[in-house]
Amino acid sequence: RHQMTSGYYNDFGPVFDPDGKYLYYFSNRTLEPIYSDIDGTWIYPNTTNVVAVPLRADVPSPLAPRNDEDELEEEKADAEVEATDDKKKGKKKDKKADGDDDGDEGEKKPEPVKIDFEGFEGRVVVLPLEAGNWGGLAAVSGKIVFQRAPRTGASDEQQPIGFWDLEEREEETILDDATSFEIASGGKKMLVRSRDTFAIVDIQPGQKIGGKGNSNNKLDTSKLEMTLDPQAEWRQLFTDVWRTYRDYFYDPNMHGLDWDALREQYGSLLDDAITRWDVNFIIGE
Repeated sequence: RHQMTSGYYNDFGPVFDPDGKYLYYFSNRTLEPIYSDIDGTWIYPNTTNVVAVPLRADVPSPLAPRNDEDELEEEKADAEVEATDDKKKGKKKDKKADGDDDGDEGEKKPEPVKIDFEGFEGRVVVLPLEAGNWGGLAAVSGKIVFQRAPRTGASDEQQPIGFWDLEEREEETILDDATSFEIASGGKKMLVRSRDTFAIVDIQPGQKIGGKGNSNNKLDTSKLEMTLDPQAEWRQLFTDVWRTYRDYFYDPNMHGLDWDALREQYGSLLDDAITRWDVNFIIGE
């Protein structure tokens, strides 16, 4: 465990770039105070930015200046020929590797992601997205996916889902309005919820929910079934609370209490729990 930020700002919701280059998170650092009409005080709404931090000192900032010089046509042609040659060499190398008789058919394990902890917060970059309120943050290769919540004081109630493209350095809207989203494991599609409707859409601009025929992306949830074991679920809830206190209570000595013994003592009461309210009572005790 490493503490990455100093706590000067309220930082939350971190997600890793799947390419292993950046950490993205929300940071409340846009301070545009508004004076109250009722009492003599200031309020600070819409403070949250999306920020990116290169995980290593040798990873360039996502907003680093780029070379804007145009290549000569001859240089472009030479580069294309060189790239084609490299590609052919790579294919030959792959074929040779496939023919090895070492019997190792398993996939190579990915290299661990190295992080330079020193100077981490000094590498923070505030992305050029309007500060405001946010509903969620995720990352796919080359994109930061997010959901905007209505700005404090605004009449607009829509919650669009969009992304910021690292290569193009611009914001695009995936859906004009939704309730929530979840990225699929492949990073190409997402599950979106719009009130009681669920659909699968591409992580591309201009997506819609619904349609006719093959274009209908709505999920039929009417036949979904779920098997519940309340006793097992309640024991998991109880255990999660117990672990949270064990790991994060400010006094490592737990005020002198035998925390393992208390888990057994109060956990045994779960066998007699009849309702969820019984479980709440046991957890409270």
